[in-house]
Amino acid sequence: MHSSAQEIMSMNSRAFAVRASRIAVDRFGGKQSRTFSGRSAVMVDASAVSISQGEDQATVLAQASELVDHGKWKMCNEGKGLERGFKFKTFNATWEFMNNVADECKKARHHPEWSNVYNKAHIRWTTHSPEGLSSKDTTMAKFCDEAAKKLHEIDVAPDEVRLGSSGKVEAGDCCTPKKTAA
Repeated sequence: MHSSAQEIMSMNSRAFAVRASRIAVDRFGGKQSRTFSGRSAVMVDASAVSISQGEDQATVLAQASELVDHGKWKMCNEGKGLERGFKFKTFNATWEFMNNVADECKKARHHPEWSNVYNKAHIRWTTHSPEGLSSKDTTMAKFCDEAAKKLHEIDVAPDEVRLGSSGKVEAGDCCTPKKTAA
């Protein structure tokens, strides 16, 4: 191999290693913040990510890094999963989103942990056997992003669509009667 090609490959490997080591993980409540594209992200070492046995670690790390660094996903379950909230204009749009995800789950033979309240849904992807983060998790997370975009997901702050202390999506004002014009 030509030496300049070797140098480029070496630089690419170093760049990947640096990028992979910057995967955001919310682990045990310990957070360290950095700014990327104008938003704050939680950062820890990639060694905190627990990848399913038998998976290509570099591929799963790269996919997770893309979802976390450039998306709205965050690491969860001690580095074994990805989670994120979604908000739509109506309950029907949220239900359609969940139906689209459910249809894809059937095809992929992989199912999320999720909850829904009115126009919000919270989804967590993790692989239970073998335990850890897998390419099925990252693929389904990317599918969720694409499905949400098609249904005009409302862009909100991450803490607006979160799990409450009970582990359920917080309802907000979904059950509050609307004020009528007097």
